[in-house]
Amino acid sequence: DKGAHGKAAVEGYGYIIEHPNAIISSLSEEVGKIILNSGETIKLGEKIRIIPNHSCVVCNNISFAVLHEDEDIRGLIHIDMRNGSRKVFPEISVVKDD
Repeated sequence: DKGAHGKAAVEGYGYIIEHPNAIISSLSEEVGKIILNSGETIKLGEKIRIIPNHSCVVCNNISFAVLHEDEDIRGLIHIDMRNGSRKVFPEISVVKDD
């Protein structure tokens, strides 16, 4: 695989923050395969954070994106691609948690 745009420098489908040497080798709708280095494990139920290499694999699967700075949540952005690209919104709204 050469990534979403044929770039040889892109390996796998994303970067796992807690396991920076791991490779996400394949994806389907709900399942991903991760290759770990020898001795490295991900425990059942362990939460991991993945930065995807390309937004197409996630943009229509969530209703909101979280805006944050460090650990401080600044607000939410409504995802207009949710449930299909034909859905039109007049503007992107930001909802702040006061």
